[in-house]
Amino acid sequence: MKRRIFLILLLIGLVTVFCAAAADSAKPTGGLKPIQDLEGTEKGRLEAEKRAEAKGTGDIIGPSSCVTGQEYSWSVTDSGSGHLYTFYMAVLDHSYENPNTADVQLSLQKQSKKSFTYTFYFPGDYLVYIMISDRYGQSLYENSLRVEVADGGENEVTKQIKEVAAANKADNDFQTVLNLHDWVIDHNTYDYTYTWYSADALFRLGTGVCNTYVRALAKLLDQVGIPNRRVTGKSSGQGHTWSAVKLGSKWYLIDPTWDDSKDNQIDYNRHCYYNVNYDLMSIEHENSYYVGGKVTCDSLDENYFIHTDTWKNYATNTVNQFNKDVKAGWHHFSLPMPNYDRSSRYSERMLASVAALGLTRSNDGKFIYNEKKEKITGYMNGGTLELPDKLTTIGKEAFEGTAANYVTVPKTCTRIESLAFANSDIWEITIPSSVKYIAPDAFKGYKGKLVIVTPKGSYAAKYAKKHHIETVSEW
Repeated sequence: MKRRIFLILLLIGLVTVFCAAAADSAKPTGGLKPIQDLEGTEKGRLEAEKRAEAKGTGDIIGPSSCVTGQEYSWSVTDSGSGHLYTFYMAVLDHSYENPNTADVQLSLQKQSKKSFTYTFYFPGDYLVYIMISDRYGQSLYENSLRVEVADGGENEVTKQIKEVAAANKADNDFQTVLNLHDWVIDHNTYDYTYTWYSADALFRLGTGVCNTYVRALAKLLDQVGIPNRRVTGKSSGQGHTWSAVKLGSKWYLIDPTWDDSKDNQIDYNRHCYYNVNYDLMSIEHENSYYVGGKVTCDSLDENYFIHTDTWKNYATNTVNQFNKDVKAGWHHFSLPMPNYDRSSRYSERMLASVAALGLTRSNDGKFIYNEKKEKITGYMNGGTLELPDKLTTIGKEAFEGTAANYVTVPKTCTRIESLAFANSDIWEITIPSSVKYIAPDAFKGYKGKLVIVTPKGSYAAKYAKKHHIETVSEW
């Protein structure tokens, strides 16, 4: 009875890809497509059997049950001559929605030998896959064998993981994750032979592709009890893998592979992809699939440069523009985002964003992107004027000469009378649609640059237009 044949040609085709340049140098990936159905179509199965009948068979001989920490061997039966053999060891990851999916653990180059050996260091379900080619590289036959691996107790890799995790655990989760992130990029060299994809490759050999960085970091984070996810997708159209980590109640994205650049001793390159949000990561990463369940990564609170207060060391252009606007009397600001394409520096765009957050945070304000993410807008709060919740009318000269910069008119208010805010330092006032009258001289002699925040079409919006006052419709 013929064995059921599995086809993973798409999996093979992506083994040797890497990313186009994203910053100073090419950014390697090595990640595979996130979801691959290992079971071939009926048409593919029949075609493979037809080729096998004509040119030989390729049954895999070897154990289907193993334990961690021991070496095992597999070989292939093949009656053809002059054939080449490519072995793949893949891990079946049941956290995917489709149980028939896998990522490569080990990829051997085409060889004349009909066998290979492998040692498992982590329990789970694996797949030994073989592709037989003719001397010209034309695929003739594929086959696979599922292997269940049981826990054989502590081994050299799991022992090292415990030791590294213990040595790098700090008194707070931010520093613990940072220590483990730095340890991973310090102890792994990118594998441009595209042979090693597993976590243990880093701990045993010190080399591997993006899956190695991410899986190794995940093993260390699991050891210290910090929730994390592996994220798969693409960059520059090629397969890639990165991490999601939970700090407190929020999730952040990390790309340890790209933080391990040739300039990784420079702080902003070494931590450029440490705790960023989805908006920033999606500049160069796309089609995100969260292994183990999707999480929302929309915060920059624990971004490396924000947490360490080092953003100001690198975002000179953004800081200078901000200070220029403030000096000119602007409370509401708009900063252009650096142009970004494959020949420019991602770090400049990222640092402009975190600098805006750092600037507004230090000045008790907030920032947002516009829809196209071409600029950053925001405002600072230089002192708030507190008004009663049930106030219905702001009377004549009520707050003339106030030094407050920020005012929110309550939704119960309907009128703002003459000289109510005359000769004041107000930079921004939020006026609800409930206000149906504003005296023509209500803001007479105001200092600096006044901005009225109000709904589109409101009385205040029409008032601002008539009196040439800037308005902001929504934040």
